[in-house]
Amino acid sequence: MGYSRVRRHVNRFLLYFVLIVTTVVMVGPFVWLVLSSLKEKQDMYSIHPTPFARRKDTGRIYVTFENYTEAFDFLDFPLLAKNTLIVAIINTSVNLLLNSMAGYAFARINFPGRDKIFKIMLMSLMVPATVLLIPNLLMVKTLGMYNTKSALIFPFVMSVYNVFMMRQFFMGVPASLEEAARVDGAGRFRTFFQIVLPLVRPAVVTQGVFTFLWNYNNFLWPLVALIDKKNYTLALGLGSLVTVGNTRYHVLIASSVVVALPLIVLFLIFQRYIVEGIMAGSLKG
Repeated sequence: MGYSRVRRHVNRFLLYFVLIVTTVVMVGPFVWLVLSSLKEKQDMYSIHPTPFARRKDTGRIYVTFENYTEAFDFLDFPLLAKNTLIVAIINTSVNLLLNSMAGYAFARINFPGRDKIFKIMLMSLMVPATVLLIPNLLMVKTLGMYNTKSALIFPFVMSVYNVFMMRQFFMGVPASLEEAARVDGAGRFRTFFQIVLPLVRPAVVTQGVFTFLWNYNNFLWPLVALIDKKNYTLALGLGSLVTVGNTRYHVLIASSVVVALPLIVLFLIFQRYIVEGIMAGSLKG
């Protein structure tokens, strides 16, 4: 066996070893979460945990859905899911429209102070999100949106990072396509929606998925902006299960599985576009 062949086998072994370790680290916690949710409480809280719970008398592996039943009794999942979807879908739709139009304007339209305005926008990325909590809270209170679903939507209808990402993608679209559309009589908006925007579909899908995920998982801002439980989201509902000295971990674990499942389905549906968008974005960034 030659030296180059040995080196190729070693490299392949190291590659698969890293991939396996990474997969275990990334997927392992969720698998443990699902397996734990299917155990009875005494086995879930055991000081000697095992991947699969077994009956003490027969030694057979068993599965129970009691934790899920208790989770659905304890949390109003339909209301929480409805509130979460309203906020996430509206926020994602508005973000896709405004971020794409802003990115196109910064990439293609020459207007006074364009580059300076864009640099000032990028500087805002340096400000930690927690610093903006109080200004955002004062703003929604002034506008009469406090303790409403609008408070979860209005402050986040645009994202500077997504504007930057869309600008980078639009800069990669050949200008000759726009010139050809202009010669055929297409206006600026028709060129944008029918010619340019479809060409950056991976970026649009990636932005949409991540914006939806961020709104779906957002916990800190709803905790600050909401009081009434009828406006709670899924993340806030899960947080309400954690109480000092009386946390129901078996309910929390089963609820976490229920809340995480839609996100996994969403990723499986759009994984091709997400990978394309991230890879293209890393090259263009």
